[in-house]
Amino acid sequence: MTAATRIEAFILLPVQSLGNAVTIFTGQNIGAGQMERLKKGLRFSLMISISTIALLSACMLIFGESIISLIVGSDGQAVSSGNSYFTVCAWFYPLMAIMYCLAGVLEGAGDTIIAAVHSATSIVTRLAVTLILAPNIGFLAIAVSTSIGWGDATAIVCTRYFSGTWKSKKLIPTSENRENFSVKRD
Repeated sequence: MTAATRIEAFILLPVQSLGNAVTIFTGQNIGAGQMERLKKGLRFSLMISISTIALLSACMLIFGESIISLIVGSDGQAVSSGNSYFTVCAWFYPLMAIMYCLAGVLEGAGDTIIAAVHSATSIVTRLAVTLILAPNIGFLAIAVSTSIGWGDATAIVCTRYFSGTWKSKKLIPTSENRENFSVKRD
């Protein structure tokens, strides 16, 4: 599984990086009062992110065994286990693309607590599902629990994004909220 997680980290790197870029883009556009530009940028980022991860997922589904064998060599069990992991998880990578982009908007808008919430929920879900499924399906429980954890994290981020509550977070003083940012000196 170590080889699979190394490859997975490489696969997810583009969508994580794009999510980080969306965070900065969001902060800049909210600060400039450019919500329409933020919406367009998010749509564009989602298209790029989902397209990229779909291509990488397809590569893992088609060439997974060959890619894994580049890392682990000819160890048949390791190649088979890693390929089984990707056969499950590759279908859920698009969820990560969505989650990273939307989380980037939330964090860039100042709704930073959501990162801790979706991460903690994902970890708890992964642990619980692994403990429940491992006796029956063995190591594949890790792949299934990881995918379900991603689904939970994505659902939390999507719910928060579409609720619109992130729009009320203010990190920059305005005439309406300036008193919240002033330093009181005695």
